[in-house]
Amino acid sequence: PAAREAGKLRGPKFKVALNKIIVNVSGTMGTRLMCASFTLAGNSSDFKATVEENTDQLRDIAASVLGSKTITDLEKPEARNLIRAELLSQFNAVLGGAVQEIYITEFAIQ
Repeated sequence: PAAREAGKLRGPKFKVALNKIIVNVSGTMGTRLMCASFTLAGNSSDFKATVEENTDQLRDIAASVLGSKTITDLEKPEARNLIRAELLSQFNAVLGGAVQEIYITEFAIQ
């Protein structure tokens, strides 16, 4: 139990959801869609407020990153990790490094 509690203390304390970002998959002429949701996590006491103040910009960044991906990009085994890394870099450029983790909570291609 103590190890489990210690593990919780090391992880980010604050989480904010970015729900249902839907984009056309690049190169499909609008015939394929991708839907993704994310949870952003950080330790700053004002993390939630900072993310919420910038939600529109973060959603726009996420839509741009996701919309730039082709079916070939998305079929790669490492696709989710590459997307996560790209989003982390771009979100932190806006939020001054506040995001420690990005969890992909929903990811579907149709």
